[in-house]
Amino acid sequence: MTLAQAAAAAAPTLDPLVALLFAGVSGAVVAGAGGLVGIWLQGRREHQRWKREERLRAYVAFLRRLDQYNVDLRRSAAKGRRFIRSDTSDVISTLVLLGPRAVADAGRDAITAMLDKGQAIRELPEEERGDVSKYEQHTRDFNQARSRFLHACQKELGLS
Repeated sequence: MTLAQAAAAAAPTLDPLVALLFAGVSGAVVAGAGGLVGIWLQGRREHQRWKREERLRAYVAFLRRLDQYNVDLRRSAAKGRRFIRSDTSDVISTLVLLGPRAVADAGRDAITAMLDKGQAIRELPEEERGDVSKYEQHTRDFNQARSRFLHACQKELGLS
């Protein structure tokens, strides 16, 4: 008898019932772990979906409000009144909370461009305020800032 044969003969054999029990417990542990990983992944997916939907709502609300501000600003500036909106910081706050930073920064830039446009209109003599060519560059700047905001939103939402 060789040494390998002697070692094989001396090795304890595993009882088939114990082996079956071990396989069953191991399978249950692996299945349980797989189930927990699946639950975690599903929760993560749901959270991502919720965050994307909330961002979309916030971005659309911001664009609507920005456009309304622009209309209000033109009316106020044409009459020589200062355009003051106390809720501009609320609008930006929502963008900052939901992120990302690029979208919030683009939103701030759009509001700044809009307010600069209003300032330019107010600085014109009253008889020239109706002449849009006098503040055309500010209108272009606002439209470009609005477009940058829209592009940042599309990029974040994976739409571009």
